[in-house]
Amino acid sequence: MMLGAALLINHAIATTEAPDNAPLLTSYVPLPSPPLFYLGAVLFIVGVIIAALPFFVTIWQEKQEFPNRTLPLVTFGAFITAIIALEALLGGLITYVPTLLWRIGLIEHLDAAWYRQMYWIIGHGSQQINLAAMITVWYFLTHVVGGAEVVRERLSRVAFVLYLFFINMGAAHHLLADPGIHTSWKHWNTSYAVYGAVLASMIHSFAIPAGLEAGRHKRGFGRQGLFGWLWSAPWGNPVFSATALGIILFGFIGGISGVVMGQTQINLTWHNTLAVPGHFHGTVVLGTTLTFMGLVYFALPVLFNRDLVLKPLARLQPYFYAVTMGLATIMMLYLGLLYGVPRRHPSVMSFPGTDFSFATAPPCLLSLALRPSWRLLPEQVSCWLR
Repeated sequence: MMLGAALLINHAIATTEAPDNAPLLTSYVPLPSPPLFYLGAVLFIVGVIIAALPFFVTIWQEKQEFPNRTLPLVTFGAFITAIIALEALLGGLITYVPTLLWRIGLIEHLDAAWYRQMYWIIGHGSQQINLAAMITVWYFLTHVVGGAEVVRERLSRVAFVLYLFFINMGAAHHLLADPGIHTSWKHWNTSYAVYGAVLASMIHSFAIPAGLEAGRHKRGFGRQGLFGWLWSAPWGNPVFSATALGIILFGFIGGISGVVMGQTQINLTWHNTLAVPGHFHGTVVLGTTLTFMGLVYFALPVLFNRDLVLKPLARLQPYFYAVTMGLATIMMLYLGLLYGVPRRHPSVMSFPGTDFSFATAPPCLLSLALRPSWRLLPEQVSCWLR
């Protein structure tokens, strides 16, 4: 069903003719897309829900057979991920079923503001599936490869539960520049409510390295020096290196940029600039991709009972990917924030004032660029204070 729906969606986009609009970027109403596009979206979502049912049934049978036994942490994380996925998918049905009925004439009017809010339940919620699954894999691979142990398992479970209730609040940052939504709603979702998800991420960011340190010390690794447990980790194993690099780069690039961009005031300066792709390259392209790269390196030899070929290349590959994509991501953030280079445009140089020159930078940054030193000039300090 999912494969057929995907083919139907692409066929609908490829054969779109006026007055319909091909949903190449965001399928917002009242711009009308082909009815087959909405039908394909509905069928695809239903297919994903059907594919998820065996997992939920397995969990239900487990609890029926062993009602007093707690789910292992990794299974618990996968269960929370599945619930977040189901929430996003149901949001997709709430969005696309009425829209399909609107396009075939059974509903006369569809409120555009309502559509946008419903759309981002699946539009952003589908990315939170990646996040929760990625962190679950972090706990799993740091344990089986690095020897990590969970220091406070109950605290890690609480963090996953916080994700369940608050992670999708971050979807509001897609609508912060929307004039049709009340400011109070924007502030509630992007500040107070989303802090629950930020707290969960902070718990995981401390719990996983702490578990790695405790587990390796318990096994007698890296007792020399403050960070011996980290330097002695199996960095030559692509399973561990890909996972560890995913944790580091996601935390320091993707996670921090997302928290900053999600605030109402700052979001207005980031909106529709190249910094937005910079953020989700830091999350999905760096964190999630590297993490699941490590999972594939782990799973293939286990599933097929075969060793990796070209092992030296496999050891180097996560580092090549992490460094190059890290630089690309940082440059997207740099161009978007410093120069306001727009996103969704094929050429950076075609916009006036976006040529790579410090002349367009604010005076504060210009003075720092012309004097790349840790010692600040008095005029720089006064400029920044103003």
